Amino acid sequence: MLVSPCECKRPIPDAAARDAEVSGKLLRCTKCDLRFAPGDAGEMPDELFDGKTYDPALDGDRLRRQLGRTWEAMRDGEWYTLFELSIKTADPEASISARLRDLRKEKFGGYRVLRRRRDGEGGLWEYRMVL
Repeated sequence: MLVSPCECKRPIPDAAARDAEVSGKLLRCTKCDLRFAPGDAGEMPDELFDGKTYDPALDGDRLRRQLGRTWEAMRDGEWYTLFELSIKTADPEASISARLRDLRKEKFGGYRVLRRRRDGEGGLWEYRMVL
């Protein structure tokens, strides 16, 4: 994951940066609307992740990659269960759930991640990210 070069430091998923680079388009900060070239984005700092058990040396790269895979899996705007996302990303359901919570946080982009019960499934929830 990268971050925008503005003061907002909004997360920019690697896939979005690659798409922009290939197409020659500019990226845009979703908060301040700054437009910038993919090469101007910086690396996501380890400090964005936190918690009592978080160790940047052990967890930073793993969590950044999980966050990128989760964003990539959700970017199509379709509804997915944690199990379906786990299949798409090869990450555990608990990790996907944590990364979905991260994506809602302002420091990780403040994305709208919706949830609803899957029809007829009782306690089965599905999630959708609105870009």
